[in-house]
Amino acid sequence: MSVHWGASALVKTFVSPHTSLGDLDAASAAHLIGAASDITLVLDGAGVIRDMAFQSGQLMDDLPDSANWVGRPIEATVAPDSRAKIAALMQDAAAKAEPRWRQVNHLAPDGRSVPVLYCGVQAGGDGRVVAFGRDLRAMSALQQRLMNAQQGMERDYARLREFESRYRHLFSATTESLLVVDAQTLRVLDANPAACSLLGVSSPKLVGGALTSVFHARAQTAIEVMAAEMLRGGQPGHLRAELLTGAKRVLLTASLFRQDGAFVLLLRLEAPDERAGRNAHTQASDHWAQYCAQAPDAVVLTDMAGRSCRQTQPASNSFRCPPSGRFAEKRSAAGLELVLALRAALTNASWPLIALALAASGVAHAIDLRMRLRRRP
Repeated sequence: MSVHWGASALVKTFVSPHTSLGDLDAASAAHLIGAASDITLVLDGAGVIRDMAFQSGQLMDDLPDSANWVGRPIEATVAPDSRAKIAALMQDAAAKAEPRWRQVNHLAPDGRSVPVLYCGVQAGGDGRVVAFGRDLRAMSALQQRLMNAQQGMERDYARLREFESRYRHLFSATTESLLVVDAQTLRVLDANPAACSLLGVSSPKLVGGALTSVFHARAQTAIEVMAAEMLRGGQPGHLRAELLTGAKRVLLTASLFRQDGAFVLLLRLEAPDERAGRNAHTQASDHWAQYCAQAPDAVVLTDMAGRSCRQTQPASNSFRCPPSGRFAEKRSAAGLELVLALRAALTNASWPLIALALAASGVAHAIDLRMRLRRRP
């Protein structure tokens, strides 16, 4: 028995090939060699293909130019990065070293790479080498799908981190007092700085603790009942509760949603002074609207962009612009074009662009002047 130690496993050859295989003729040997692999190449000592056999019809269809391989060097049929592997395969076969499998990429006419796993064995004394090949297309496709899935997971993870960063920024920057609470245990999962300031508790002490611990004992039962009702019905809940410190009453507005398979409550806490401030702002806006509707003077209130937010009826009649339109639009067209021309000159823009902006400014100025002259009695 012949036993050889390989690089990674014990290799065992035939014990008595002359007795077990008998006298094989060339046709029988060729049939056995061809059936042992998906593709078999017979190479001479210089690496030129002298004969070949395909056991896989699909592999032969993917290599339609393989009909012209006989008489060509095998290095001419593979990708440039596989030629060194072919040279190493021929050297190992010539030295009668232990066969070693190497992945080689054949080039298809359309530019695709067809992976094949080759092992070379010297046959005869004239340097001929028989290369046994195994089709690796299925494994390569599986690896590609695995790589695509991994890249997709990385993209999803990056998108998830982006969403988490946006959520954290909005959650921390908002002036509303917000709490994220486990609906089952009423344990605080997250709290923004506004909520910590309203409750008078630092974030490390608030997050992870019970929601009811910051409210008066009279309100704790009501909060638990509200959470239980929301779990049963899913409708938003409203509750007025007294804080444990400061004897301040706040309005709790709760909404239910699912997160990671669990029910979570989003609580918005609103103090009476905050509601009074918003009501005062609303009342002031109403007073301005009432004044704009009754004032005899031409008054226009605009934002920083020149859009008219409020204007009296005399102003609408005098300037002939709609109540919600741009008050300064007709007056600032010429100035805007001049600014564009100046910016183009400062940024080394082309002279035709600067001339076009100046011409547009002149046209806008002429139109504005004509409209002013028409209004004169």
